[in-house]
Amino acid sequence: MRPLFASSLQDSLGKLARNEYGSDVERDALLQVVFEAQTLKPREVVWMAYRPERFLREAAVRVLRRLRTLPTVNQFVV
Repeated sequence: MRPLFASSLQDSLGKLARNEYGSDVERDALLQVVFEAQTLKPREVVWMAYRPERFLREAAVRVLRRLRTLPTVNQFVV
């Protein structure tokens, strides 16, 4: 099933960072793009772990759990 609001990974991350979504459904569709991304790098999502929005922090945990590597840890240290 394709999301209602199809978007590329970078576009989705940008919209989430800028809170540019009109509804929870659109927000969830943007997050789904991030969750399904195969080429995601830790530095692209670490910022989410430090945002006040709970859904972004929870999404960061879900994504970063998948990317448990030394480069991921280094992104937090930086």
